[in-house]
Amino acid sequence: MLQRLRSQRPKPRWFWLPYLVFALAFGTALLSTVYFATSSRAYDQLRFSNQVQQTQDSISARLETYISMLRGVGGLFAASASVERAEFRAYVMRLDIARHYPGAQGIGFSQRVAPADRAALLARMRAQGFPDFHIWPEGQRAEYHTIVYLEPQDRRNAAAIGYDMFSEAIRRAAMEQARDGGQPAASGKVTLVQEIDQNKQPGFLIYTPVYQGGGIPASPAERQRALLGFAYSPFRVYDLLNGIFGSQQQPQIAFRIFDGAEQRPDQLLYESAPGAAPGRAALASTTTLPVAGRLWTITYTTLPAFDDPNARYLPPFIMFTGTLASVALLIMVRAQVVARAQAEAAVRTRDIFLSIAAHELKSPLTALAGNAQLLLRRASRDPNVAPRDIAVIRVIDQQSHRLNRLITVLLDHSRLQAGSLAIERTPFDIVALVRQVVEETQPTLVRHSIALEADADTLVVDGDELRLEQVIQNLISNAIKYSPAGGAVLVRVARDGESAAIAVIDHGMGIPASALPSLFEQFYRAPNAEAQNIGGIGIGLYLARQIVSQHGGTIAVESAEGAGSTFTLRLPLDARWQQPAAAFA
Repeated sequence: MLQRLRSQRPKPRWFWLPYLVFALAFGTALLSTVYFATSSRAYDQLRFSNQVQQTQDSISARLETYISMLRGVGGLFAASASVERAEFRAYVMRLDIARHYPGAQGIGFSQRVAPADRAALLARMRAQGFPDFHIWPEGQRAEYHTIVYLEPQDRRNAAAIGYDMFSEAIRRAAMEQARDGGQPAASGKVTLVQEIDQNKQPGFLIYTPVYQGGGIPASPAERQRALLGFAYSPFRVYDLLNGIFGSQQQPQIAFRIFDGAEQRPDQLLYESAPGAAPGRAALASTTTLPVAGRLWTITYTTLPAFDDPNARYLPPFIMFTGTLASVALLIMVRAQVVARAQAEAAVRTRDIFLSIAAHELKSPLTALAGNAQLLLRRASRDPNVAPRDIAVIRVIDQQSHRLNRLITVLLDHSRLQAGSLAIERTPFDIVALVRQVVEETQPTLVRHSIALEADADTLVVDGDELRLEQVIQNLISNAIKYSPAGGAVLVRVARDGESAAIAVIDHGMGIPASALPSLFEQFYRAPNAEAQNIGGIGIGLYLARQIVSQHGGTIAVESAEGAGSTFTLRLPLDARWQQPAAAFA
């Protein structure tokens, strides 16, 4: 028998389930990591783009403010036939450059001078407090554009008085652009004449043309003829941009400004964080900024202060914890699958054992029961056999029949588990079957009685008479077994619509409410039955429900602990029996 059990061990099922769970969990962790990293990168890019735009806007807004200031200076000269030094100084003082226009080196005016007017200009300027005034650099030129006013008059600006800016190519290009276009124009990168110290900064200038009559002539040729000079402002680039961004305690981006459309080292105007290490985010961008008709190229990169520490450590943390969780799920689910496989193997081994044991016991038990009945008949006819001995033989006969029914139950259970429990349907009278079971059971009872109530003489069902007899015997046997004090058991048969209803009612120990939901499960026994050592293996009701279910019927229970139980079996009536007699025939 053991060899047969070993040969029928089932293969483990669901062996792939732990790995599927692991793959799903690990995939979720991986996707979460990628999603967070991607989202974090997108958020960093958005923050970076916003800071770039804010920087662009700050520079552009500050320069537009200075251009508006120069337009006002140009208006001063356009409104007056002659602006004296004291008047110009008073105007600039009212502007309060240091407070309202930080970063501008000053405000000046360069006058256009024909060679024939040089002497008159020298005399006028020396009369206004510049005894050493002269136009420089020296040399004969077709026209001069000399700085006559530049305020405030600090030592840097004083060094620029008299300088002919038209004599230098970069300044001249911006001045011609402003003159011919009638709009402010910025110069390229230059070194200001104000750079009198060793530490020199890159610089540039913005020019606003001033014409005779105050307006702007219609054509470039007319503008060239009507030009009086330029209101202008020189800028030291680091002073200018530090005035805009110098208050930042911990800047998050660094930027470099190049004059023109190319990033040439010789055209570098400004570098916000020289030598600073780039941030981990390593975001970069290149933009252009129009400045009074000229183009600046600005490159941006992130600094370490830009980096979000959560964005750095959270993706690896998510991946690490997700992997740990995935491995934990793999181990847990695998343990559950193994346990389930072992449990299924144990159940299958038990079922096989019960089936084999029942088959092995069936033949000798049948012989034992037959011989017990033969011995009982002979003893009953022999006057020399004592009544006590006859009673012993009768007990042997009864117990052999009981064992035979138990083995039949075990065989049916094994067949049911294997899916081979056959139901052979034929029409029969369920009332007659119940009456037969009651009549056969009553003589075997000592302390109990069975009463039968039927409200119909005949109720025909289409089913397996032997299997349904087994169910009814089980219900009556349980009613007797769970009424240990004795008493009456009532079996009631009635028609209930299109069904036959068989109720088995006892007044015994009853069933606890907590046990009712599990009562029809295999190998389940009510706690109070276990407590009182009432025999049974918990298969009978399970088989009863399965057999009834295969007949399309139902079985239900109503019970209260200490007040007895009522088991009600409902089976569909045979449709042909419900038709008129001619049709049934």
